[in-house]
Amino acid sequence: MSPSTILSIVQRLIAIAFLTLVSSPCWSQVTVAERAQRNDTAKYLQPVADYADHLVDSGEVPGVVILVAHNGKIGLQRAVGLAGLSPQREMKPDTIFRIASMTKPITSVAAMILVDEGRLKLGDPVSKYIPEFVEPLVVTANGARRASKAITIHNLLTHTSGLVYDNAPQVGDLYQRAGIETGVNRSSLNLEENIARLAQLPLAFEPEERFHYGMSTDVLGLVIQRVAKMPLDVFIQQRICAPLGMRDTFFHVPAEKRHRLAATFVQDDQKLREIGDCERIQNGTFKVRMSPDHATDDTHQYLSGGGGLCSTAEDYFRFCQALVDGGTSNGKVLLRPETVAMMTENRIGDLEAGNLGEVKFGFGYGFAIFPQVGGRNREISWGGIWGTNFRISLADKWVGIILTQRVLDDSMAPREIQFTRLVREAMSQGR
Repeated sequence: MSPSTILSIVQRLIAIAFLTLVSSPCWSQVTVAERAQRNDTAKYLQPVADYADHLVDSGEVPGVVILVAHNGKIGLQRAVGLAGLSPQREMKPDTIFRIASMTKPITSVAAMILVDEGRLKLGDPVSKYIPEFVEPLVVTANGARRASKAITIHNLLTHTSGLVYDNAPQVGDLYQRAGIETGVNRSSLNLEENIARLAQLPLAFEPEERFHYGMSTDVLGLVIQRVAKMPLDVFIQQRICAPLGMRDTFFHVPAEKRHRLAATFVQDDQKLREIGDCERIQNGTFKVRMSPDHATDDTHQYLSGGGGLCSTAEDYFRFCQALVDGGTSNGKVLLRPETVAMMTENRIGDLEAGNLGEVKFGFGYGFAIFPQVGGRNREISWGGIWGTNFRISLADKWVGIILTQRVLDDSMAPREIQFTRLVREAMSQGR
């Protein structure tokens, strides 16, 4: 073999080794760090970093992690304060958080993967997959009557199904007496059992009559489980987490990672304290069962598609970035661009979803839709009761994530408004 031939073979082997390296999971982690160093908008993000410091210094939250990215590049990732008091633990960028309703967008994407594959249709009645929902009842002043419409997959994705939470005035007492689990409490009920209980209760209103946030996404989780013929957690792991490199996103945090899980806090008598297991916490006129150890207790069985996941700032960024990029990440296609566009547009017409500050929002398939903010189009967002929130600008291609674990928090909405305003201002300067 000639020297030139040997050199050619060596060069090819080096090239193959390099390509193998850049496509490996560990290279993906390196790229995220390099992106942060190369991000041109980083210099405009100091006010956002200062705000994270202020939240802790003022005592509003014990600790917080924030992440801001633009065009796929992390410009700011900051961890401030404490992740726990007993024992005292420092908040770190890789701290794991219970993300509660930030689970809903992930479950919604899981459902739309099945829609893209033709295994699920938006107009399908839910009873096709969960027969207990055939001919649901609707609550009335005098009892209940048959609903005039079937609940569809579209209704589950948009929270127009009539399925609510146990704080709803129409049916809340019925939910509580039936022991309906909402995903933020430790439970020995599994997904099948909880949804079977729910299906026996009347709806709060006719499907498509109004928007009301609630148990729709939990029911959607059971639909996914039955269509995919595998447990919901396995489907999400295989079809979303693994392709995106989300290594710290779980319904049940593995034992070897539990030291990274943040403690949860509630304010009592103007002081923040850690929450005990299975504690019933007062929130205005209603109570909600919240058990921080749903993420770690081996007896917990309930896979809540509406509120059961734990994750990190960087993992959730990977999920958000896949949406910014039209459903594709690192050459792996989760969803068609047309599907992402459909999910991130208002799908509830003139129905009122809510408002954040002075801004009204609509709702898509799993997200609050802010149709126009500051003259720019389409921001999407959602948050979780444990104290987490994200915002994505699809027009300007930035992602903002703020994670803490202070629950039932009256300052949560103002905090989200201020955080988003600061991120948007930084991004406008960096354009």
